[in-house]
Formats: sequence, structure tokens, C-alpha cells
Amino acid sequence: MPCVTSGSDTILDVWNSGEIDTFAVMVPPAGQAAPPMAHLRERDRPGFRYHLKVHSFRTLTVILAWALVVAAFYQKPELLTGAQRLMQRGIEALGDAVPPPWGPRMEFVFREIGGLIWLQITLVVLALRMTLSSIAATWRFVSRRDRGQLGQ
Repeated sequence: MPCVTSGSDTILDVWNSGEIDTFAVMVPPAGQAAPPMAHLRERDRPGFRYHLKVHSFRTLTVILAWALVVAAFYQKPELLTGAQRLMQRGIEALGDAVPPPWGPRMEFVFREIGGLIWLQITLVVLALRMTLSSIAATWRFVSRRDRGQLGQ
């Protein structure tokens, strides 16, 4: 990384090169001179492998959620019906709890504009992600503990 000096052209060259994210502004106390160089912070952004892992997890949980909903549609449709009735009661309770005119508006939006199926899918996706993340966190904790015992 090039050295940042007091010249504004050098600072702009470094800024435009993308090697730094922000400048740390240091204001000296009254009567003291400013430091000769500005402090630069390098980017700490995750790499491609991290993004690939995160987005593949997200994609797989959505695909698995849709597969579970389709399987429930064919094998146990009463589960979907019960979940839909439960969500309708919850939406009605939420609409009744919020004072007019916002309560009826919220109820309309969630119920009439196709919100029920999307809310069900979203809840299934969230439940899957929480379950799978908990399993993965437990697995990592157990495997680290085992590696720690083997190393001693």
C-alpha cells in the first residue's frame, strides 16, 4: 500500500485504489501538531468461499422448505390446513390488537394479498435455518472439544 502523505493527490490515489475503507480522523489537542500520516484501515471483508457457503445454505434451505410443503400437500394436507387456520387466527388477533385504522389494514394485507402461503413458506424456511444452524453449531462445538482433548 502506498504511503499517505500530506498531499491530497496521494490520499485520493490510495482512496480510489480501493485499498482502504475509511480514514481515521485524528484531531490533535490545541497547540500540538497533527500527526504526519493518516491512519488507514484495511478491508476485512469475507472472501468468495464464505459467500458461497452462506448462499448455498440459504438456497438449500429454501429448496428443502418447498420440498417439505409439497410433501405435506400430498401426504398430510391436514398439516397445511391446520397451519393456515392457526396463521389466520394469529393475523386476526394481531389485527384486533392494533387500533384502527392500522389493525384492519394489516389484517387485509396479510390475509388478502396472498400473504398466507408466503408467510407459511417463510416460517418453514426460518424454522429449518434455525434447526440446521443449531445442529451445525453443536457439531462444531463437539468436534472442537474432541480435537482439543486429542491434542493434549
